[in-house]
Amino acid sequence: EQIKKDKYQTWEWNFGHSPNYNFKQGVKTSGGVIEMNLDVKKGIIQAAKIEGDFFHINDIDAVENALVGCAHDKKTIEAKLDELDLKAYFNNVSKEDLLASMF
Repeated sequence: EQIKKDKYQTWEWNFGHSPNYNFKQGVKTSGGVIEMNLDVKKGIIQAAKIEGDFFHINDIDAVENALVGCAHDKKTIEAKLDELDLKAYFNNVSKEDLLASMF
């Protein structure tokens, strides 16, 4: 049980050794369609691009850049999004909408 807890149930074992992948997913929100494109290497986001027909207020490069270096993990990304004032970037797009586009 201890080995399972210390090794096999860790994020590093389950995701950190995963192959590199490109993640692409779109979701429809009240503010428009959000399409999330992520390049992930060993479970860490290397590049992020947010596209779609949504209305943005300020340049979303800051949001994309904030995702780089984060683990492609819902709790980690949610915590990172909590640090940002998403209303300064997106019109009628919530944190939950962005999370839905990433998982």
